[in-house]
Amino acid sequence: MGERYVCVHGHFYQPPRENPWLDAIESQPSARPYHDWNARITAECYATNACSRVLAAQGRIRAFENNYSRIGFNFGPTLLEWLERERPDVHASIVRADALSMRRFGGHGAALAQVYNHLIMPLATRRDRRTQILWGLRDFERRFGRKAQGMWLAETAADTETLSLLAECGVTFTILAPNQAARVRPLHDRDALWQPVQAHTLDPTRAYLQKLPGHRSIALFFYDGPISRAVAFEGLLDRGEKLANRLLGALVEREEAQLVHIATDGETYGHHHTHGEMALSFALDALEREEGVRPTIHAEFLALHPPQWEVELREDTSWSCAHGVERWRADCGCHTGGEAGWNQAWRAPLRAALDGLGEELARGFEQVGDALFHEPWEARDAYIEVLLGAQTQQDFLARHARRVLSEEEQRRALELLEMQRHAMLMYTSCGWFFNDLAGIETLQILEYAARALQLAVSCLGKDLEPEFLQGLERARSNISEEGSGKDIYIRHVRASMYTLRDIAAHHVLCAAHGVSPCSKAHSVDYSGARVVMGAGVELAYGQAEVFERATRARKRVTYGSVRAGSTARAWVREEEVSAQVWDRAERLCVSGEAQQAWRLLEDVFGEQRAYGLQQLPRDDRALILGVHEQRARAAASEAYRTLYEGHVEGLAACAPYAMRLPEELEAATRFALWDKFKRLLCGSQVHAAQLVGVVEEAARFGIKWEDEAIQECARAHLDALVMGWRSEPYDEGLLEQLVRFLGVCEDCGIEVNRWRAQDAWAFVMRRQVREAAGSMAERPAWKLAMKQLAERLDILMSAAD
Repeated sequence: MGERYVCVHGHFYQPPRENPWLDAIESQPSARPYHDWNARITAECYATNACSRVLAAQGRIRAFENNYSRIGFNFGPTLLEWLERERPDVHASIVRADALSMRRFGGHGAALAQVYNHLIMPLATRRDRRTQILWGLRDFERRFGRKAQGMWLAETAADTETLSLLAECGVTFTILAPNQAARVRPLHDRDALWQPVQAHTLDPTRAYLQKLPGHRSIALFFYDGPISRAVAFEGLLDRGEKLANRLLGALVEREEAQLVHIATDGETYGHHHTHGEMALSFALDALEREEGVRPTIHAEFLALHPPQWEVELREDTSWSCAHGVERWRADCGCHTGGEAGWNQAWRAPLRAALDGLGEELARGFEQVGDALFHEPWEARDAYIEVLLGAQTQQDFLARHARRVLSEEEQRRALELLEMQRHAMLMYTSCGWFFNDLAGIETLQILEYAARALQLAVSCLGKDLEPEFLQGLERARSNISEEGSGKDIYIRHVRASMYTLRDIAAHHVLCAAHGVSPCSKAHSVDYSGARVVMGAGVELAYGQAEVFERATRARKRVTYGSVRAGSTARAWVREEEVSAQVWDRAERLCVSGEAQQAWRLLEDVFGEQRAYGLQQLPRDDRALILGVHEQRARAAASEAYRTLYEGHVEGLAACAPYAMRLPEELEAATRFALWDKFKRLLCGSQVHAAQLVGVVEEAARFGIKWEDEAIQECARAHLDALVMGWRSEPYDEGLLEQLVRFLGVCEDCGIEVNRWRAQDAWAFVMRRQVREAAGSMAERPAWKLAMKQLAERLDILMSAAD
């Protein structure tokens, strides 16, 4: 009987979500309680698969598994960029998994590359396809330290030209859906006839060879459709043994080697299906124990069993549209829901508008870029080196520029490249995938288009927005009040657009409130800055130069800000302001006349040049409001505590007679005791008896706090303790504090999510075993505390092996 193999592949991806002017993801309310969807899905899926729990019979954790090291996987490059910046621990686990998998799978890594920002390749220009492939491959090589063998296509959307470009760029194989094969025949039988296939008649257990123009070829794998669908949509992840049995049940007895393999969105394992990563771990364990079956990945199987069958692709097809690739350009009927009567007729005019814009941007890039670069499109292909930080802007320009460029020419060259980057980002597939034109995914790609338009004005000298809006006007939202694409763009997208003057004002206003802006895409250099403190009023003024890192664009402005209490306003303009104006503003501030100072600067700068909280990006606004909220809470806390402590004896006397507290005293009591409870809970020496005492004290006055509020407070403190200990894992004081806090929560019946603490325990123990073997014997107190922590976290000490 031929060898039998099983493979699970996960496509892990989120669309780029960064505000293109700030290079930061702004808060997304729909992702609460997390800041944004990247953060939420990381917590529910990407992090959990990096440290998946395997349970013993009694429900305790007997092992931690890095699922990525045992399956095939690909991550979107833009998602990995975000993970590297925001969750370096998860990013490191993913990279390490590929290295571990090479030892497991005969020198072949589990990771595949992916086209850069998930655009639909058959609908893209040849130049964009090539850049997407080259950027994806280079990003992969920089992260994983090796060249990619395989590459994932967005939505598995493919045509012959795309496959030819993959092969031309050195890609060995890709994975497709079974409906994407048109016909097959034995590879080495010259007389064999082509056999037309349908999705249900294709044998997915073989590797196939697609012959391509120019004597090239590429290997294709077609995943098992029914099993993949059952994993994603039919509850096959309810239990890990169900998944293992279904995979094993697809194997048959035959002489030819066979590969039963599935492919789904990686988010299936933990985000779409809670604890799906644990079911996957269980299934992988079961498969590894099965005699006569070998878990593998596509690259290893291909090396061991090269294709013996030839295939011809069904052109312009994908895995998530029954109509080919129409989901991304037509009202084909594929969607994600919505109200009765909704349609997706908006897709065609949206793509037409973007295609028209893309053509204009490409034409301008060539014309202007030809005077700056040796070859503009080669320069764009190589720009990934700058994005990855592998090459400085200066070195990049020295290599690709026609000559030594002036500072102004350098800015224009970089703006051209950034314009092209956003011109590709505006085609990210999610913009068409969902049910309405006004959805956050479509708004996101329109923001990328708006940034490209803004850069076109600067580096091409062309305003392409009016024509673009004419095209958008033909697209209509299903939500009547949203109107056309033009209406949506003007109402929502323009509100997200910023100029360098706006950015300067954001920095000035944040400084007035004593906070730093959340965005790191710009820096501001202040010169001649002066701050004057008056009677409750603060004046700051001077000149500032804002610098945009991606394009090296600069703008020098004059600024002024006035803050009185929690209210501040800032003014910015390019023209200088006379010394007499500032002298008068200083006198007004010293005398505490904030309103008069505001009016003065408003008259000088102009009302349209004033900035307040409403003009700030959402996260900066939230940061400032949070600072003032903390100050207000601190003041209220002190006042309520004083009020409560001054009347506690009288309140206690009333309590036995069930007398209702006056409204004012009830509010003070509730707040003061809750503040006391939080301070005790989050203190360095937590005692369960004291916490219980406060709860009982509150109960005497008929006060009961919501469990969710207590749990959130405890979770936040636990996360802070874990982060501190993880950075200093051998600090016995921090470790004992963590153990004690978990014990207090348990004694008080406070439920906390111990996931990150368990992750940290596994990380520390693995590092201890890997880098400092035997050191536990040298630190008996630390070893004891680690055992105590394991007990609190329901972990068996053997899980560190």
